[in-house]
Amino acid sequence: CVGKLCVGTALPTCCENNAQCKDDNACTADTCSEGLCSNAPAAMNSADCDDSNACTTSSVCASGFCVATGVLGCDDGEPCTIDVCAAKKGCSHAPLGDGAGCDDGDACNGQAVCKAGVCIGGKAPVCDDFNPCTNDGCSAKSGCTHGGNTLACDDGNPCTRLDVCGAGSCHGAPIACSDDRPCTLDACDLAIGCVYLAKSGVCDDGDGCTSNDACDAGSCVGVAIACDDNNDCSIDSCVADKGCVHDSVALQGKTCSDGDACSVGDRCVGGLCTPELTVTCSDTNPCTIDSCDGKTGRCVHSQGSGSCVTSTGCTADATCKAALCTGVAIKSCCTQSQTCQDDNPCTLDICEKSDGTCSHQAITGVVCSDSDACTKGESCTAGLCRGGQAIVCADGNSCTADACLPASGCVAFATDGGPCSDGDACDGDEGCKGSDCVAGAALVCDDNNACTVDSCDAGSGCVYAGVVGVGCDDGSSCTTGDACDSVGACVGKAVAGKSCCSAASDCDDGFACTIDGCDLAKARCFHAARACAAPA
Repeated sequence: CVGKLCVGTALPTCCENNAQCKDDNACTADTCSEGLCSNAPAAMNSADCDDSNACTTSSVCASGFCVATGVLGCDDGEPCTIDVCAAKKGCSHAPLGDGAGCDDGDACNGQAVCKAGVCIGGKAPVCDDFNPCTNDGCSAKSGCTHGGNTLACDDGNPCTRLDVCGAGSCHGAPIACSDDRPCTLDACDLAIGCVYLAKSGVCDDGDGCTSNDACDAGSCVGVAIACDDNNDCSIDSCVADKGCVHDSVALQGKTCSDGDACSVGDRCVGGLCTPELTVTCSDTNPCTIDSCDGKTGRCVHSQGSGSCVTSTGCTADATCKAALCTGVAIKSCCTQSQTCQDDNPCTLDICEKSDGTCSHQAITGVVCSDSDACTKGESCTAGLCRGGQAIVCADGNSCTADACLPASGCVAFATDGGPCSDGDACDGDEGCKGSDCVAGAALVCDDNNACTVDSCDAGSGCVYAGVVGVGCDDGSSCTTGDACDSVGACVGKAVAGKSCCSAASDCDDGFACTIDGCDLAKARCFHAARACAAPA
């Protein structure tokens, strides 16, 4: 045998014709020549033939052999059968045993198994990845799918806000931790969120009415500034966004005091306390320094020094001594005493006929006038008019400011807008208008008590006189026969009934957790809750 051919040496005179040389091979040319058989490959080398194999679909001759060119497909598409082919029988499909694993082509059926030759899906896979930022599903080809979404979410971080899904995860924007307080250090703690830690140091509370602002326990605290400008002609206040404000418009024309007793009729003008008049002190004595005492308002005439000139002109080399102008008398200066008048009521002025000189003899004890209308009772002492007492200027009008002017005496200035009293308590709050005291709103004396007669007394104000025996209503359903008593109270007699009482003992409700009492004014019980221990 050579391959699938049986070959050998031809025997002489083995055949007489071609038929005797048949080898049952369709792919050889069988001939008898000279008594010898020849089985050479057929000339039609690609001719169809039958290889006697049920597992092939087509065969052709090749080099004397029948060769298969097509193989029979035995796959029945059932994953639970074993597909085989036998040369004599062809395809066969033997079932796999129950429970054998198989593939039904659906990844969402879990692990499929064979049962009675059929592939049956198993338990579906759990595709939940517990991620809120994915949409979980299942694809028959690939199995579980987790596609990202853009839903709102919570990233569990207290330091972010507006959390939203993106690329399959939850992300938030950082929060700004700010309490707008300059005395805290603002931060974010991953465990609890925003924290505000107190810090120290200088700060600004944004209030123009404070200074020296500094941090204290997380708050910016400043010291209130003083806005008093010591000006009676301005209303001092403080505005947070401006600081100190001094309003002079509201006090324009109002009376004030500049602190100088030598100025009178002081009024506010353009924010300044301006006097209407100023005391002028002049005693016409060249040897006194005239001034006004700012504390008392009285004129002061202190002794002067140096040279002076007498009013007569009959004295040479005159100088001031003890507040008198004295010097050397000029001879032949006068012919009569009238020529020697020095305008001092406390000197005796004489013209000496012997030499025509003036002499001025000091007088003591004689009543005189110092030309100051604000003093009285003056007398001469050593040639000077002194010792006067200050007169008191008081017109009894609370709407005038009284003062004294040396030239004219007592004067009164209206205190428009100031408080006053007309002696009548029933007029309300009076006020000055010009120099007149004008009544305010009448006092309302109604005490809403039916058991009093309400009136107003000019001296003491409201008067509430009790009336006895007049019927009234005390507002309690637990009394009857209500009437006014001697002290102006409405009193009734207690009546029997639920929640009505005349003593605390009438109000015991039997509950240990209430405080029971009787409102004697209304004859009604009250029950106030008290703290009780919980039962064991």
